[in-house]
Amino acid sequence: MRTFSMKIPRTIAEFRRWLRAEIEELDDPWPDMQQYCEATDTIRQARRIAVGLGLPEVARICQVTFPVLAPPSAQGMLTRCLVSLPEEKADVLTVAEVARFLGVNRGKVLGWIRSTELTTVNVSQGHRPRYRVNRRDLEVFMKRRTKAPPEPRKPRTRKLPAGMIDFYPSAS
Repeated sequence: MRTFSMKIPRTIAEFRRWLRAEIEELDDPWPDMQQYCEATDTIRQARRIAVGLGLPEVARICQVTFPVLAPPSAQGMLTRCLVSLPEEKADVLTVAEVARFLGVNRGKVLGWIRSTELTTVNVSQGHRPRYRVNRRDLEVFMKRRTKAPPEPRKPRTRKLPAGMIDFYPSAS
């Protein structure tokens, strides 16, 4: 089994560095059969990382349809993945990042997700959901939420029965 040169990337910036290192590692003019298998494994790993980071366009590029992929082909795929990565400013946010950005707790954000007020993508492959929020969807959500504040309510007044008015004698 192949050991990767870096830890599993958790951010887009780490993924970008990982892709560059893997592209450089695949640069061998005379690859052997083991390198073919490693190239295929690298592409599959890149797809898993892209799905985990909520990057469906990048994951689509890393689809392997052949059992074994040539290192130059894998290098080309990884280069296309690198080019298609979003800019340094993250376009996809986690629930915790959205909560920090809006100044609320995670439970409030999860409530908006469950009530479908906030559009998300579940990137989990298991039972426990892992939501990612697209920055454009967050902007739409914020525009909907920042309507004009309602007018203040008038204080409620009660009409007292006629007998209650004389209940408290005046101090004269």
